[in-house]
Amino acid sequence: MARIHLSALVGGVLLASSAAATAQKPPEPNQPPSRASTYEMRHPNAAKFEREYNSKVLLSGENKELETYAFARSVAACVAKSAKGKAGKLIGGAMTSDANYEGLTRALTVKQRDCVTQKAAVPIGLVSGALAEELLRMENPTLQDRSSPAQTAAAKAFYAASGGVTMDSLGRCLAVHSPGLAYRVLRTGAGSTDETREMAGLFARTPECGVIAPPKDIPAFEQRSSVASGLYHWVHKA
Repeated sequence: MARIHLSALVGGVLLASSAAATAQKPPEPNQPPSRASTYEMRHPNAAKFEREYNSKVLLSGENKELETYAFARSVAACVAKSAKGKAGKLIGGAMTSDANYEGLTRALTVKQRDCVTQKAAVPIGLVSGALAEELLRMENPTLQDRSSPAQTAAAKAFYAASGGVTMDSLGRCLAVHSPGLAYRVLRTGAGSTDETREMAGLFARTPECGVIAPPKDIPAFEQRSSVASGLYHWVHKA
C-alpha cells in the first residue's frame, strides 16, 4: 500500500495515503488483488514512508491496527459533524476526482483542524474511508442485499480499474453488486467476529467481482475502508 507522507499536518499528526497499489496486470479469476506490487510506481517516495508507517502501526499487532482505526473513526465523526452537508465532498481516493485526498487534507489543516486531537500515525485514506462509513451510518440507507441485473447493467465503468484490480476497485464492485451485504459489514464492530463473518459472506456471495474470499494480505480495516468508500460513492452516484 502506497503512503504519502504529510508531515505535521495538525499538531504533529502524521497522515499518509491509504490508496491500495494498482497491480501491474489484472489477477487471475478468484485471485485477490496484490498489495505489494507497485508502491514506487505510484509514489516515488513510497518505500521510505511505508517503512515508517509499518514500524509505527502495522508491525505493532492487531491491537495497534484497531487503535489506528478507532482514531480514524473519531476524526471522521468529528468531520461529519462539523462539515455537515459538505462532508461527503471530502471523501477522496483512487477512482475519484480527488485521488490524493487534497480536500480532506485541507479540511483537517484549516476548518476541521480541531478534529485532530492527538498525535498518531494514520493513513489519511483510512480517515476518508471512515468518513464514508460514518456518513452512511448517519443516513442508514435501505439497501437490498443483492442488486438486480437491471441495476448493475451500466455499472461496470464505476468499478473497472484501468490498471487492473485494486482494493479500491474491488470495494466498488462489491458495493455495486451487493450493496446491502456491504452495508451489513459496516454495521459490525471493527475487528469483531461479526465483521469477519459478514466480510466473508460479502465476498462469497458476490462472484461477479472475481474474488471469492477476503484477500489475506490486505488488513481487514483497509478492506472495510474500501467497501465503505465504494458503497458511499455508489449510493451517491451522480
